[in-house]
Amino acid sequence: MGSNPRAEDAGRGAGNSRMKILLAWCRVRRVGDDPLVSRHKGGSLTEEETVKYLILMQVDPAVLEQLTDEQQRQLQEGHAAFIADTKERGEFIATQALADPSQSKVVRSSGSGPEVTDGPFVESKEFMGGFYLIDVVDEARAVELAEQIPDANIPGLALELRPVMFADLGDG
Repeated sequence: MGSNPRAEDAGRGAGNSRMKILLAWCRVRRVGDDPLVSRHKGGSLTEEETVKYLILMQVDPAVLEQLTDEQQRQLQEGHAAFIADTKERGEFIATQALADPSQSKVVRSSGSGPEVTDGPFVESKEFMGGFYLIDVVDEARAVELAEQIPDANIPGLALELRPVMFADLGDG
């Protein structure tokens, strides 16, 4: 991992080594705090000049069930186009679709060790249906990309963007 002066400045005097480590992995420590964007004059960005964002796709099964066959086709084609476009621009890292919560397990501490139960206890009409992991120049670009995801145009569905503070993608 290379030196990150912004992380070093943030950790100076704070005595917070964990935050220092996290900031070394995430170029942007606060929303809108992105001086590299204003210095970039074109050309390729290095990994140190980009920031990863997770776009969480919040799904409401009732909304999806009401879509017509044509709307479902447009949704699928829209996701395929989004993936192709972000791959072409080098902004795509990964995507995964998740099963609904009825197929999940929850592992939590019972005080004497981990305890495994079926599915979440909280009833909610929305759940995380999947995600995109992207690598972009700034938050504005992450928002611009999220607006291109077809879910953004379907009432009752939502996209949540979060900057990634730490990532180990298993690539060596």
